[in-house]
Amino acid sequence: MNLAEISIKRPIFITCVVILMMILGVISYKKMPVDQFPDVTFPIVFAEILYPGASPVDVERQVSKIVEDELSSLPGLETVSSYNYDSVAIIIVKFRLGVDIKESEQQVRNRIQNVRNKLPKDIEEPLIRRFDPADQPIVSIAVNSNLDPASLYDVAYEQVKPMLERVQDVGLVRLVGGQKKEIQVIVDKNKLQDHRLSMNQVSKKIEDTSRDIPIGKFEGQSDETILRAVGEFSELSQIEDVAVNFFGSDRPIKISDIATVREGLEKPKRFSSINGENALFLQVFKQSGANTVAVADRLKQQVGNVNAMLKDRGIDAQVILVRDASVPIRLNVLDVQESIFIGIILCVVVVFFFLGSARSTFITGLALPNSLLGGFIIMYAMGFSINIMTLIALSLAVGLLIDDAIVVRENIFRHLEMGKKPMDAALDGTKEVALAVIATTMVVMAVFGPIAFVPGIVGQFFKQFGLTVVFTMMISLFDAFTVAPMLSAYMATGNEHHRGQGFIDRMLSAFDRFQTWLEDIYESVLKWTIRYRKTVLISAVVIFLGSMFLGKFISKTFLPASDLGEFSVTVEKPAGTSLEGTLRFTRKVESLLKAMPEVSLVTVTVGSNSYESNKADLFIQLVPAKERKGLSTTKIKSIVREKLEPLKSEAIIAVTDVDISGGGQKPLNLYVVGDNLEELATFALALQKRMAQIPGLVDVDTNFRSGNPEYHVVFDRDKSEALGVSTVAAGAELRNRTEGAVPAIYRKDGIDYAISV
Repeated sequence: MNLAEISIKRPIFITCVVILMMILGVISYKKMPVDQFPDVTFPIVFAEILYPGASPVDVERQVSKIVEDELSSLPGLETVSSYNYDSVAIIIVKFRLGVDIKESEQQVRNRIQNVRNKLPKDIEEPLIRRFDPADQPIVSIAVNSNLDPASLYDVAYEQVKPMLERVQDVGLVRLVGGQKKEIQVIVDKNKLQDHRLSMNQVSKKIEDTSRDIPIGKFEGQSDETILRAVGEFSELSQIEDVAVNFFGSDRPIKISDIATVREGLEKPKRFSSINGENALFLQVFKQSGANTVAVADRLKQQVGNVNAMLKDRGIDAQVILVRDASVPIRLNVLDVQESIFIGIILCVVVVFFFLGSARSTFITGLALPNSLLGGFIIMYAMGFSINIMTLIALSLAVGLLIDDAIVVRENIFRHLEMGKKPMDAALDGTKEVALAVIATTMVVMAVFGPIAFVPGIVGQFFKQFGLTVVFTMMISLFDAFTVAPMLSAYMATGNEHHRGQGFIDRMLSAFDRFQTWLEDIYESVLKWTIRYRKTVLISAVVIFLGSMFLGKFISKTFLPASDLGEFSVTVEKPAGTSLEGTLRFTRKVESLLKAMPEVSLVTVTVGSNSYESNKADLFIQLVPAKERKGLSTTKIKSIVREKLEPLKSEAIIAVTDVDISGGGQKPLNLYVVGDNLEELATFALALQKRMAQIPGLVDVDTNFRSGNPEYHVVFDRDKSEALGVSTVAAGAELRNRTEGAVPAIYRKDGIDYAISV
């Protein structure tokens, strides 16, 4: 007994199966995560190691080279490279495709821990993570207030940030900008010299007297008591009373004798503002696999709760939603959903006109919701998301899904016209075309199925595209062999194509005459092509070759430019520029942008994620499209480039999209490899000038930068040995006097503040 026979003889069973499939399809659709692109695994691991105060050369020699040597023997490794900046090393480990990236990440973590004792003691804990294009802020929030910087930072970090972290599926909340309060021990170098003390001694003494030490516990006959030595500072006067050394043998030299202890602000690493007003930014990341749109909706609701909380507590601060990364996802998804909906309507209308029967249209049209909803079940089970690729696949499949049902339905109707009973016509008609329907479906699956197995990163993007078409075609084949014959057996009549005198009947009759006219024309064209076979073949070849030739004049890109109403501007001043210097220049750029009537919001962040003080990022949000006088985002970016042209003599300025990686990456990258850095730099700069002359290329840049200006302190080894002073101890002393040290923590009202010497 085949599927068609089961569906005809057991209609209730098949109806229950189809209804259950549609219900599960709706549930699966609701539960599937919504994102812009599929979840793609890149076999890349980043290691970020901070070495405060170190130059790029020191970072490369003392950190990157040691770590690279250790990682070079990892299994499945393809390349290891590093980028060395002031105070930070970024090491990129690329593995071969197919490697378990989670296990590789753990191996990288273990290898770096193995060489931790070879790295400088002043480095901070290495940050190791996988590269994930979805690991970007889905929401950017600004905290704006008239409070002093220290109070604003505490409000953002201690009150706003925890409320955002409690939102379901939020993975990380990162604070950008601001200055936290710290306890500063300002040492008088003259008094330090008079008492023959060093900065290392001062830092060490504060460290040794600033911690609670668990002693143990005392057990009695019926109870036990935990013992703890209390050493944490609770008052600034306690820091002032720390004895650094003893003068002679009896008089202690306290911190207050050589230094001033006060409350201050940490050294700024980044500046941030919104529309010219100082603000703190909170970047919110979602958990892996979470629904971007749903998380963004929860965060927007939580922003209102945070503002209500601040108002209830009498805190003069406001939380503002700056950027919602779910907006472009919503627009793209809605656009494709609209295309699918229009495609379904047009498909049903076309089928209605050509079949000429509402009953036949209903029977065949059911293949669309059945196949789409059934496909969602398999997609959900496979861990797919609702994204651009899967929705494009569904919109493409809409026209294919109904084909099988049309073929089956038309053949069943032919058997009805032969005088057979509906059940016999449904069974015989389905059996007669079963092989052709299966073959047609398998051909479509054979075309789209292999797309899912394309190797490389591109293949991961198209995997869900190809399999989505295959899944929906499988369900459409099931529908053609079950629903179509079952409904035909119980709903079909021999006179359903009979025309009445109503408006719709007259419209269908007119379409029949039009179709007959088309058939006559087609017959004439077919006779002509058979008579002039050579002419037709030669014309086809010429048209084909001409199309291939014209194809090279069509612009090509992975994704077309979108009009989302937002973009970014990156600024890079010459190496060695301070944060203040970069901020002053960025204000000029900001003022030009704010003067444009199409711009509604400008946010500024001075200082990069790698703590480069000469770099700045500006995020620009435009007014709604209807208020821009017909100007698209692409056109406004061109206008911005023209306005910023006079400033390019002072800095490198680029106008970019907010891309998938969140870093404003260039769409075209050319890698130049060589052994000699000087020759490589000369060639790269010459190549940059040549490429800038190519029409269509803008903001051509190279990542080669000259190093920051620096001074070298060269010790006289003979004198240092004679005085018993090691170069390491002298270097550490100079570092403490220049960069400072953080030997301890001061806790007040449950908040930890650094003690900076």
